[in-house]
Amino acid sequence: MFARSTIRACNKATISRPVTRLIHSVPKLKNQNHYEQVGIPGLYSAEGFKTAWNDHQSHLLTKLNNLTVDTDNEARIPLHILLNTATKSDQAHIFNNASQAHNNHLFFQALTSPETNQTKPSALLQSRINKSFGSLEELREQFLLAADLLLGNGWVFLIEGPDKSLGIMSCYNAGTPYHIARAQLFDLNRIIDSEVHQSIEAISGAVRSKEKNFNIALLAANVWEHAYLTDYSVSGKTEYLEKWWASIDWDVVSSRLYSGN
Repeated sequence: MFARSTIRACNKATISRPVTRLIHSVPKLKNQNHYEQVGIPGLYSAEGFKTAWNDHQSHLLTKLNNLTVDTDNEARIPLHILLNTATKSDQAHIFNNASQAHNNHLFFQALTSPETNQTKPSALLQSRINKSFGSLEELREQFLLAADLLLGNGWVFLIEGPDKSLGIMSCYNAGTPYHIARAQLFDLNRIIDSEVHQSIEAISGAVRSKEKNFNIALLAANVWEHAYLTDYSVSGKTEYLEKWWASIDWDVVSSRLYSGN
């Protein structure tokens, strides 16, 4: 009798063991069913798309679920989680996964097949581009150069600043353009020259004074190696970036621009 009671108790304990609630799940992209079958023609094969979106996003959100279960961040979207954890050093692992998930979604939302892409920047976005860069072609050259020169893994963003000017921001690893303390603008594994040191000091001062960014990310280029290795190999980063530029859905990018006064 004692043995049976023990078995029943063990079974009950096993059944009632807490499990992770999958509150954060991979968002459904426009045309995702088509992309899963054939990829994004002209940019990704089906396997390349699966690796960079389905597999990687699922991996990030599974980790985020595990890290935030039964916490205040559990019900927050990745953007709000990264903003909430950006200045908390003990939650860096949560920030990294939330920031990566948000950046990757931002990247894929603005993609379309370059073979059929006919989108253009809106009149408002085009005027902002002309004012900040001179022309769309000049923006393209500067943006692709910044992405190509980013050594290692990271992101390059087209951002709209609080004064409505546009700029290019390169962030290493899981950096974000929304919070200067976690922008990760420099590769600290390399030699830090005087110019970089001065920039770091300026950023530190801004963080100490609690200066806010108020940047809006309009466009993101994924320069993590997993984003292009499947289809372009180790030496194909430049080709990948050029095809990515041709794949930008400018309707999506234009919709992210703040149009208020």
